This record gives sequence, C-alpha cells and structure tokens, in this order.
Amino acid sequence: MSGSQEIAALKVVRHGVLEVTWADGFVGQVDLQGLIGRGGAYASLSSPKVFGRVTIAPDAQSIVWTDCDSDRIELGSASLRVRAEVRCGFDAAA
Repeated sequence: MSGSQEIAALKVVRHGVLEVTWADGFVGQVDLQGLIGRGGAYASLSSPKVFGRVTIAPDAQSIVWTDCDSDRIELGSASLRVRAEVRCGFDAAA
C-alpha cells in the first residue's frame, strides 16, 4: 500500500460520519451509518460514545474502535478511501 493510503487525521463529524484526511492531502467524509445499521460485529458502534472513541491505528493504515468488552473493530484505509471518493463523486476509473 502506498504512502498516500496512510491516514493523517480523523474527525467525527456526527454519529456515524467521519472526516478522514489521507497523507496525500485528500480529505473526505465517510458515512458509516449503513454499516452500523447492519449490527453484528458493528453493533457497538450504534452507541455515540463508542463511535466517538475512534482512533488511527499506529501504522496509519486503518481506524480502530475498542468497545466496552475490549473487542476491536477495524476498518482499512483503502476501503475508507473508496467510500469517501464515491461520496464526493470521484470517478476512480477516470
């Protein structure tokens, strides 16, 4: 994975939505509400308190939540980038 896929900054916009800045300067919002709504492994993220505890992994290649049971939920930089690019109308094939 290239350095441009590294996550440089992360901010909670509102429950279920993150603003992610990548090392190459691209900034995009990632809406995770649909993912959270699926429940299962993502059920704990339905709590705004848990969702707000998101951090960037030490290698900057993913974001991580640790829920109250110390279970980790991790989403990779590349999949977040695709979600952000689709949301802002970026056509990866162009």
